[in-house]
Amino acid sequence: MKTKFNPIAAIVLFVLAICLYLFHSLTIEIDDNNLRFYFAHGFWKKNISLEEIDRIEIVKNHWYYGWGIKLMPHGWLYNVSGLKAIEIQKKNGRMIRIGSDEPEKVKEILDKIKSS
Repeated sequence: MKTKFNPIAAIVLFVLAICLYLFHSLTIEIDDNNLRFYFAHGFWKKNISLEEIDRIEIVKNHWYYGWGIKLMPHGWLYNVSGLKAIEIQKKNGRMIRIGSDEPEKVKEILDKIKSS
């Protein structure tokens, strides 16, 4: 029995491969003035001035929020795996959640820099 080439299956596999390539990691960088985060290979870079941050909390995402870049009821979510995240409320009222395997460490660093 021979199988035919299925262009739809090929397109789906291609899109999945691109998604895996772009969303396989999320990097968070913090310096004295900014929090930067981006997906693999510098995809979708975001920068938040620490002066813009009003509140930082460790949160657990609902499982159905999923991975990738999502608009949630209270703001944007950037996540590649797991349910843990830091939630940043900016002084303008906007919220951002950034998924992390170590949200406690990220919050500790941000709190330390903001308090100094």
